[in-house]
Amino acid sequence: MTALKPYLRIMGRYWRRLLLGAALMFATTAAAVGLLALSGWFITATAVTAVLLGAGAAVAFDIYVPGAGIRFFALARTVSRYFERLYNHDTVLRLLSLLRRNVYAGLTRLDAATLGRLRSAEVLNRLTADIDALDELYLRGLLPPLVAVVAVLTLTGGLALFHPALGLLAGGILLGGLLVAGLISAARAARSSREAVQAMTELRVRVLDLVQGLAEHRA
Repeated sequence: MTALKPYLRIMGRYWRRLLLGAALMFATTAAAVGLLALSGWFITATAVTAVLLGAGAAVAFDIYVPGAGIRFFALARTVSRYFERLYNHDTVLRLLSLLRRNVYAGLTRLDAATLGRLRSAEVLNRLTADIDALDELYLRGLLPPLVAVVAVLTLTGGLALFHPALGLLAGGILLGGLLVAGLISAARAARSSREAVQAMTELRVRVLDLVQGLAEHRA
């Protein structure tokens, strides 16, 4: 977390854009949940209506209003998803641009002795891989879990209006599932991420050493 403090401070400068991006992602999630819920209800209601009609009951079933709702949620999900991806990626590119400027400025302030202790591959890795990895921090690491928690709380509140016990049960199960899934994913990704970074650094070291040694071999 300490290593992320500079990035988090930069994110604080764009808090309005971050909030709007989170709102767009929440709108996408809400439209997807609404589409799934309405489609499930529509299929179930159609099956129940068919059973009742088969039993000889007189049933009137309106297919136009649910159909319009399904089309609305499908279109809303597509549109909100498009603008969410466009807006959030623009925000991330702004963040990375500012972060790269800060990193370059920090390197220029180092003295020759400090720069001499850094291998070219290490500097290259910090300027490329380390910064590019932060591209995924906001879009995949911070924003989706936050939006998922807000969506679960919203769904829990909506269910609690009709059945408090059912709402609390559903909210507890969903929040518990999010927590367990997050912990398992973090545990599995931590080791592979460290190995990938180490392997990439070693590869850059060997490539740069090879390129720098070509002149001696040619001589």
